[in-house]
Amino acid sequence: MKNWLTENLDIFIASLALLISFGTGIISFLTFRIQRKHNRKSLKPIIYVALYDYSNCIRIELVNEGVGPANINKIEVKKNEHEIQNSIYECMPPLPAGLSYDFYLLRHENIPCIQGKKITLLEIKFDLSKDTERKFRDEMRAVLCRLKVTIYYKDIYDDEMPAYSRALELYARTDNG
Repeated sequence: MKNWLTENLDIFIASLALLISFGTGIISFLTFRIQRKHNRKSLKPIIYVALYDYSNCIRIELVNEGVGPANINKIEVKKNEHEIQNSIYECMPPLPAGLSYDFYLLRHENIPCIQGKKITLLEIKFDLSKDTERKFRDEMRAVLCRLKVTIYYKDIYDDEMPAYSRALELYARTDNG
């Protein structure tokens, strides 16, 4: 064995180097897969619909509270089982004269939303000294409390995330006089 090893030392060293290279390649590949899996898990967007119901303002926002950007594929607003709209604005009653929305979103597909971003879906402010605006606010609340918003979205890796749904029942509360 000693003679064979001394005669074939260059073959033995080359074989050992090849074996070490192969092992290093396998370790590198596994490390890459683990890192990729970690990145995919750690960059997950979490979509949330925030509701604000003040005496002089109604605002609804879509917020990305996760760690990573989201691509909003579609927004659906259900009035009931048979009636689905693309935006909250489309469900609202007609405005009385002299009142206007501060903001409303009609776009309902392919909306980029980076981490921490807030997208206003609907915002309106009221002058409480005007009886018509107070009545319209209450009319809006009556409509909003029956709606359900569903957000379909993907993460940065184009993986489908679970759809997020929120009923706007907050607007049915009676302590907001």
